[in-house]
Amino acid sequence: MFGPFRASRPSLGGLLWKTPWKLSVTRKANQRKRLKRVDAVIETVRASGVKCEALTKALELPKEHEMPAKDKYTVFSPHERGYRKGIHKVPKFTRLTLRTNPKGSEIVLVLQLLYNMSGKLCTKILYKSVKKSL
Repeated sequence: MFGPFRASRPSLGGLLWKTPWKLSVTRKANQRKRLKRVDAVIETVRASGVKCEALTKALELPKEHEMPAKDKYTVFSPHERGYRKGIHKVPKFTRLTLRTNPKGSEIVLVLQLLYNMSGKLCTKILYKSVKKSL
């Protein structure tokens, strides 16, 4: 325990490569640069006059300056406490398009809040009415 072969800090703490719980200022800046570069590529392809389905889908995505900070640095996760997790926790997040949230993610948040405030009956009624509106 206390000799030359004692346990080191990393071996005592679990994984050697720990991911921080939030993005640093530098990683946030790199994420913004990455989003801006993708916007520039999409704009260049649009200006070239090429027409394809991938381009129309890419043009529907919000640009970096239109996105709130919540969507730039976090993604929806039904398993996390606040239903959001840091984008750096997603495997290969630099290669994925994570600009939009799933269709029902806002509904999940609202229903969770209502459930906490009122109870099951009110939530079931609201859920049915929201599903009809979609």
